[in-house]
Amino acid sequence: MLTGISALTGENVLNNHVSTSQPTTEINTMKRELMLIQMLFRHGHRAPFMLYPYDPNSEDNWNEGLGMLTKLGRLQHYAMGLHLQHRYMDFITTNPNEDLCLVICWKKIHNKILQRIPEKKVYIYSAHGSNIASLLLALDHYNWEGPPYASTIILELWKEEDEDYSIRWLYYNSTNPEKQIDPPVPLVLNGCDSEFCPLGRYEDLIRRLIPEDWDKECDDTSQKLKFQPFESPVHIPGLSSSVKLEMKRMAIIFLLLCVLLLQNNK
Repeated sequence: MLTGISALTGENVLNNHVSTSQPTTEINTMKRELMLIQMLFRHGHRAPFMLYPYDPNSEDNWNEGLGMLTKLGRLQHYAMGLHLQHRYMDFITTNPNEDLCLVICWKKIHNKILQRIPEKKVYIYSAHGSNIASLLLALDHYNWEGPPYASTIILELWKEEDEDYSIRWLYYNSTNPEKQIDPPVPLVLNGCDSEFCPLGRYEDLIRRLIPEDWDKECDDTSQKLKFQPFESPVHIPGLSSSVKLEMKRMAIIFLLLCVLLLQNNK
């Protein structure tokens, strides 16, 4: 993603109107060293997974196939990847094999936690809009609007001048990323004085989200709801408390993996 996914397009579709300038929200007045980056991004524009009964449009109308990224979706990822490559150009190389770890299957993240985590500088998780919404909800930063295509949440780990560590959450939610990449929104957590939150304080704040008995909570089907990728709960008004609870549970896996990676990179 950081180096773009132009290989998927088969052609250079990026136009000169895409902004790749450094965001103006960069705040790093102290002497800090970036240690680790984790990203969770929503897929770009894609064809529907299925057609509704008597749909006047046939499957042939979608050249890439049902459920696949369209050319617009590929362009959105390419523009976002180019922007992120420029943003972190002093942190990573141009060889993705040296720095990147791409986790495509969201459902297998829990298994990744149980395995030995490889030492990489950047971890990228491919997800759906409902996963983005769940994480924002867990962080108390969800506005109940569907995350746009190619929206990206970034977690940075910084080493402070006093040898302590801090983390920073950033949210890219550009409406039309293929045309303009808006500056990221810093997600300042409740209980943190600034966007750079001390790591110890951050761990205390999210401890309430980590299950004490993982097996027991995962086996609890009393309030469990199953969301299909094309039935995202983020578009449903007036969600019940049980639905909100399930969305928070979806974010627990990602938050837990974040904590483990942060600890491993200290």
